[in-house]
Amino acid sequence: MNTDSPVFFVVALQSEATPLIEHYKLRATGHSAFRCFSNGNVSLIVSGIGRINTAAATAALLHSAPSLQRAVCLNTGIAGHHSLPLGQAFVAHRISDAQSGTDWYPQMTFNPACASSALRTVDAPTSDYPQDSGVDMEASAFYPVAIRYLPGELTQVVKVVSDTPEEALDNLDKARVSALMQEGLPAIHDCVTQLQKLAAGVADNTETSRALAEYCKHWHLTQAQKNNLSRLLERHLALFCAIPEAGLFAQEKTAKGMLRALNQRIASRGLHLS
Repeated sequence: MNTDSPVFFVVALQSEATPLIEHYKLRATGHSAFRCFSNGNVSLIVSGIGRINTAAATAALLHSAPSLQRAVCLNTGIAGHHSLPLGQAFVAHRISDAQSGTDWYPQMTFNPACASSALRTVDAPTSDYPQDSGVDMEASAFYPVAIRYLPGELTQVVKVVSDTPEEALDNLDKARVSALMQEGLPAIHDCVTQLQKLAAGVADNTETSRALAEYCKHWHLTQAQKNNLSRLLERHLALFCAIPEAGLFAQEKTAKGMLRALNQRIASRGLHLS
């Protein structure tokens, strides 16, 4: 696996995570309120079910990353589907939030080996399967958070069909969930590999490096503050398509004040990164 392209997984259930943990040889880490696993290059967080948990876990995972350059992020797990068979993996080409009616269209600049499908996120388990669509409880929370940290084409939702109109959700248990995820694992891994190849084509962000050096001329920063500043500059670039000049924060006399001001500027887009 290309160690220059970190991979981040967000999954809801431990039973969904187990095949991924075993495949990528991940070990538990103790640095989050959530259950987290990593091998140094691939990281996974178990969010728990539902949109609130998923949004919080996604932000926690990506905000704590040492670097997001060339990183890819996937939300994966089980989902119901109107027409695809059990164990079939699919990539979401449209994500719809049932509560708000908001739609997102992930950029698919790669050719997945599996199917693609619309996906609807609901707040509770349901036996209502929209025509030719999947149903889950996480994707509409994961995607808008993740794309504030990473490019849209490197942020994807890959689900494995667990229930259909003919195969009831009631038949699922932990062992069955893990078995279905194991069945879909080759397609998930193929998506990871293709996304890593796509990420490897992204040029090194020398703009961030130059900006970091310029900021260091104005403020004395500890190594931890440099790491934080680098992450904030990367996220500012992703959100605003530009890196702010150091002079914009000239009124701040301390590095702590500058970082706070930069963070507030990013938070104006609706996501606090402190």
